Amino acid sequence: MYWSGNKYERFTYFHIAHQAAMWLWVKAFVTSVVPQAFWFRRCRTTPLFALSIGLGVLIAINLEQWILWSTSNDMLQNIYQKH
Repeated sequence: MYWSGNKYERFTYFHIAHQAAMWLWVKAFVTSVVPQAFWFRRCRTTPLFALSIGLGVLIAINLEQWILWSTSNDMLQNIYQKH
């Protein structure tokens, strides 16, 4: 899609990757990079660090599930309205 050189396709690619799906980048960072802090002993042994990292990951995963549910719910309603 991006390699064709079409200015509209470039705009669409940029919009999806950098603006419309910003929650995806935040979720990916929180669920994959932030838990890497547990490699450091201080983060593993300090309850406040462990709690904050765990809550951040929990919120990011629940946000992803909510977004998947809310978008799929609209599709299901549209399918059932046809019948």
